[in-house]
Amino acid sequence: MSEQITRPEPASTELAERARRVHRTAADEIASTVGYWTPETLAAGAAGVGGLLIWHPAALPIAGLLLAARITAARLARRRTLRERNDRFEREKAELAARRAQEDQTHTDTRTDDAGREGTA
Repeated sequence: MSEQITRPEPASTELAERARRVHRTAADEIASTVGYWTPETLAAGAAGVGGLLIWHPAALPIAGLLLAARITAARLARRRTLRERNDRFEREKAELAARRAQEDQTHTDTRTDDAGREGTA
């Protein structure tokens, strides 16, 4: 058996670099870097935000203000959506009532006499 377990080094470093470059694109490099550093970055960010909220005296009031602003914006958006929906419903209801009134009027205007002929009143 051969004692050589790993592959031998190529004859030149330039040849090795060109061989490596063919199989890895910039997208592969970016995906690899992001995939490698994402867990550490997220953990550090979570620890930093947690530490900021716990230790810094101005962090909690600022976070509270941001949360209050977000809640207010959501309530205003919800109120505007409900108002638009109610306006549209009332408009459609008025149109439907006008259409029904017009149909009722056309049905009551035409009458038939005893002979079966239609006429207007």
